[in-house]
Amino acid sequence: MSARAATWVALLGGPVMWLVMLTAAYALVPWSCHAGHRGALWATVLVTLAAALAGLPLARRARAGAAATSSTYGFLSRAASWTTLGFALVIVASAIPIFALPPCLQ
Repeated sequence: MSARAATWVALLGGPVMWLVMLTAAYALVPWSCHAGHRGALWATVLVTLAAALAGLPLARRARAGAAATSSTYGFLSRAASWTTLGFALVIVASAIPIFALPPCLQ
């Protein structure tokens, strides 16, 4: 993967994984309510968090490759690192209701 492609994947990976986590958790709530446990919801959070954090090594590799190409992609690779960490924090914060509330609120 080129440094430019790695930069864009790292930059957009965190927000996309947050969107996937919200959508999947919302879709799994009826099943979780019927089954009586939150295992699938927690699995969704953990998988998307791991996928979002996978952007960090990509951003680091892109930063090393961008040093030879241009300063623009050097800036974008640093922004990708911060975006990845920020959206990892957002994913963790979005998981707080899954931990605090029961799946069936009636």
